[in-house]
This record gives sequence, structure tokens and C-alpha cells, in this order.
Amino acid sequence: MMGPGLRVWAEIDLDAIRANVGRLKALVGPGVEVIAVAKANAYGHGSPAVVRAALSAGASAVGVGDSTEALELIDAGLRAPILVLGAIIPGEGRRVVENGIQVALHGREGARNLAAAAAALGKQARVHLFADTGMGRLGAQPAEVPGLLDEILRTPALRLVGLGTHFSTPGDPEFTRRQIESFEALRAEVAARAPGRLLVHAAASAALVLHPGARYGAVRPGLLVHGLDPGSLDVSGMGFVPALSLRTQVVHLKDVPAGTPVGYERTYLTPEPTRIATLPIGYHDG
Repeated sequence: MMGPGLRVWAEIDLDAIRANVGRLKALVGPGVEVIAVAKANAYGHGSPAVVRAALSAGASAVGVGDSTEALELIDAGLRAPILVLGAIIPGEGRRVVENGIQVALHGREGARNLAAAAAALGKQARVHLFADTGMGRLGAQPAEVPGLLDEILRTPALRLVGLGTHFSTPGDPEFTRRQIESFEALRAEVAARAPGRLLVHAAASAALVLHPGARYGAVRPGLLVHGLDPGSLDVSGMGFVPALSLRTQVVHLKDVPAGTPVGYERTYLTPEPTRIATLPIGYHDG
């Protein structure tokens, strides 16, 4: 429904969010958790409302890009588990630890900074070791994983609760297979040195569909939660529904004869008598 004075607005269907999470739950089956990723203000959909809808439909936790996003959810009253997938920079650790936010660790320096913040509070930070198996951005490279694992295990202020990676090109079966093989080797090494249950996660939206063997203990869908296509999937055919509709209104109407040029450089000529509607969304509104 249009708000007063709005020229352009987005409508978010929270029932679609709930339906998409329900579809994801059915797709991955019992025993696999759904971490609903709501980075960048839930992909522009409005994070607190979307997150509440996702959790009400069965998501077990929320993934965000940075500590600011996590704290915004905390300030909005969210009490579900939150995992920061991006890096924590110096100065952010204290509020993260105070609020029980879980953190992906990508290197030893980040581990030390977070541990110092936790130790100063007399608390223990819950962390996920994140490995770079082919994305090339965040995450410890395979050769660095043993050192990062050492850092975590010998630090009383850190508690290892998860292990993750991210697939760069899920549509490339061969490269993804190599990433999975690398991750499996790291997973075995971590399991041998850190006994106990760890939440293992690797697959985001496309990978959880294309590589069901890589669903592990949890999946991290973001785009599919919002009904968006992560690549070449038939999203609507799989039962996912876009949650966002972009709306505007007509601000001007005119009737013109055939042969009337419309727009810059007169690239369009009306082929017949035509009614022209101007919408206030574009370059720049007519």
C-alpha cells in the first residue's frame, strides 16, 4: 500500500519470506540447520522484519556481514543466535562479546584481537574457524588453518563452535568439487584435534541446491530466503517467491500523434497515436 507522499517505494511480503524459509527447510531436510543470511539490510528488504519472519518459519540463526549489522539486530530486540560472517576489526570485539554474538575467524590476528576483548570482560567468545578453499577473499588459507586452530584451542577466551567455508562458483562442478575436497581434508584435521560437535557449514543459496552433499550441519542461504535467483536456478519453479516489489506512480500523462520522438536523442518514435505516461523513477524522471 502506498504511503503518503511517496513517489517510489518497495513493498516487502513477509509471508513470502516465511514461505521461502519453509521451502528451504523442506529442501535440506531434517538435521540440517538454516542460517538465514541477512547482509546489507537483508539485501535491501529491511533486516529486523525479514529476520523475524525467517526465524518464525524455522531458521535457527542469522548470518550478517559485520558487527554493525549484528548489533542493529540486537538493538531491535532480536535474541536468536547471530553469526558475523565478515571480519571483526579492532574496537568491535567488546560489544560483540558482550552481546553473545558468534564470529567467523579468518586469521590469527583477528583471533587475538577478539580474545583480548573477551578476556577483558571475563567472557568466552564463540567462534567459527573460516577456511578459504577457493573464494580468495576472507578465510584462512588451507596452510594457515593449523596455526589458526592452534591459536583458538590454546586461548581460554575463545570457544570453537563451528567450521565454515564459501564456494566461489557453485555452477562450476569441477572447481566446486576441488573446494569440497579441500574442505573435507581440513574438516578431518579439525575434528581430530578439536573433538566435540562443531557446526559445519559451507553452502549458500546456489550450492545448497546444486551440491546437496555439501549441506553438512547447516546451510547459509541469503538470496533464496528473499526469493532471488543466485544464478541459473529456476527459482520460481522450485517454489521460491520474490519478497520485494518495486512500486511507483504515474506523475504525468499526455497524448501524442504518430511520429513523436520520446526521450533523449529521439531514439524512439511513436508508431501511432500514443498515450505517454511519465514515471518518477529513471534518468531522470522525464
